[in-house]
Amino acid sequence: MKTLDLGDELFDPKAKCVAMEVTSSKQTLGRVRVLEVNAEAERWIPYEEIRAQIEKGELEVRRKGNPTLAVFFDRKDPTTCKRKVPRQSLPGSTEDSYLSSVARATRIVRALNEYCKRHKVSAYAAYAEVRKQFETECTDWQFPSLATVYRLLERDKCHAPLVMPNHLKGNRTERHSQELVELICALAEATFLKEGSQWTLNALTDKSRRTAIANGLLGATAPLSKKFVRKIIETRLHAMPEVARYLSKDRAAKASVASHRIRIEGILQRVEQDAVHLPFVVKTPDGPCSDVWLVHAIDCATSNVVGWHLKVGAPNESDGLRCIESIMFSKRTSFAYFGIEDSHDLYGVPALLVLDNGAEARGERYRRLAQLAVDIEYCKARNPQKKPFIERLNRSLKEALQLLPGCTRMDGKDGKRDPVALGDDLMDLKELERWVVHWYFDKWADTVLDRFVDEEVFENRDLGVTPRQRYENIVERLGYPLPLPPNRDDWIRIKYHAVSRKLNLSTGITHLNYQFKGDNLQRLIERFGTKRVDVLYDPEDFRRVYVVDGGELVELTNQSAGECTPAYSFEYANENKAAIKEQNLESARSAAFTEDVYKRSMQKGTTAGCPKKAPGRTAKKEVVDKARQREAIERAAGHPLPPSKPKTTASSDLVPIRLDDVDELLPRDRKTGALL
Repeated sequence: MKTLDLGDELFDPKAKCVAMEVTSSKQTLGRVRVLEVNAEAERWIPYEEIRAQIEKGELEVRRKGNPTLAVFFDRKDPTTCKRKVPRQSLPGSTEDSYLSSVARATRIVRALNEYCKRHKVSAYAAYAEVRKQFETECTDWQFPSLATVYRLLERDKCHAPLVMPNHLKGNRTERHSQELVELICALAEATFLKEGSQWTLNALTDKSRRTAIANGLLGATAPLSKKFVRKIIETRLHAMPEVARYLSKDRAAKASVASHRIRIEGILQRVEQDAVHLPFVVKTPDGPCSDVWLVHAIDCATSNVVGWHLKVGAPNESDGLRCIESIMFSKRTSFAYFGIEDSHDLYGVPALLVLDNGAEARGERYRRLAQLAVDIEYCKARNPQKKPFIERLNRSLKEALQLLPGCTRMDGKDGKRDPVALGDDLMDLKELERWVVHWYFDKWADTVLDRFVDEEVFENRDLGVTPRQRYENIVERLGYPLPLPPNRDDWIRIKYHAVSRKLNLSTGITHLNYQFKGDNLQRLIERFGTKRVDVLYDPEDFRRVYVVDGGELVELTNQSAGECTPAYSFEYANENKAAIKEQNLESARSAAFTEDVYKRSMQKGTTAGCPKKAPGRTAKKEVVDKARQREAIERAAGHPLPPSKPKTTASSDLVPIRLDDVDELLPRDRKTGALL
């Protein structure tokens, strides 16, 4: 294809459509005539302008009957040779044969044209002489017949390829009728391509063959191959039939296209967090448990782990916030506890936090992170490809720790092994966390990552190929400033729930059936009186609350909790109280008393002889005096004095005195005792 011919189409690859068609290939003043698709009239365009657009890739020449060039595979590539069918498995045999045929045909056509032009004879007259010349020079191949030579000359005159490529050879008509193809498409859409379909390709092929025989589209013994049915589905209905059979909730993840690589330049500019179920059985004081979850986060710029939280049981919002807290604040205490030495402590407020829709990443408190300038990005359900860094970390962690005792992972799948039945020496939660943390900072931090290697090869920024090298070069060598951590009071305002409660002199702050007091209550009473105040509380710790006093948080403690009381959540504490009350129901004696009260209250007495008005003050005093007199008589009757013994004269030395025999008594002063 060396020049433009009549009928050539100029195709626009960006718009994916034909832009213009050549209506006259004869050049006039360096121009050719074309008809644009969207124009009503033809116009002349400079030939050099068309050449320049073709050279830039803005236009492509497409000629009718002129196929695209054949594709030649690299036969030295083992994967390509393995995928090819045995007929094409010989190293370069098909390609060499085709290229040799093209070279021979080109030499023959050129030799005939030159002979005809030099001797001014026809192709028929030049055929014999050119044939003798080639038979003398090329003895290893046979010269084509006269009819073949005429066809080659005709193709050369039309600027068509002299030899058709192998991929265009074959039957010119379809193997089966169009009605059979439409039948296969209809059955496939109704059965095989349905979401979650139980139909297999073998069943669809058999159903199509039986239906075609019944409708007269195939003979009784005519075959219908599974390969042909699959080809019809892939070319007419869906290029990936397996994707159409996925459940809609799984389709986005299993058929996602990784078209672009996520590139992050700054540390803590993108942090991905996820909760992963660890395939381990750990021993607890209450027995073995396999419900072990790890919430961890990774910095996408350096691939360093920046936060984690391990627990037994499904994680909730508070567990996710504990992981975020380890991202924002120093982990030196954890490093000292687990014996991590000479490790980089990467912490600060992340710019972007990528989460999924798990229970540990949802809640009102996550929305408050926007106050710290943290942008939250949620991935759709079952879309792990949206956070690839943490997903790769999950897999690497499981593969690295699967040799430890208590792991349920086997043959690359979780839950296929029973460590309890096999007698493994189970670890407790702290020991498992110790292995996880040491893997983070002793193994993963020094792992060579392919994406870092690619950046070093193509960008040559000399930032290192491991997470630890990246941190040291960016922070220590280049002096990149890390983001600041938030203020502690600001983090408490984010982490805790806020409610409005009224101060009380005797009960302090009452919240969720608990009273919060303490040494600071007097100060708050003097400051606010008995007005309503803003109260912050952690739903996972029922032992304390905080009262907002301007920019300060004043702590009050739960009067029901002591120094040794565990930090139960409000929900757990209330559930325990409710369970204890349910276990101690009302006794039969207490119920009988209550019923007696109700029964006596409902009895109706007589009102005869009862005054219609309340008694006055004097009447009340008389009643009280009579009641006291009656109570004294009753007490005396209940506890009488012992009877006195009779006295006799024989036993007494005293002489009885009569009043008439007694002298008159002299009067005396009461104060001084002197006689008057």
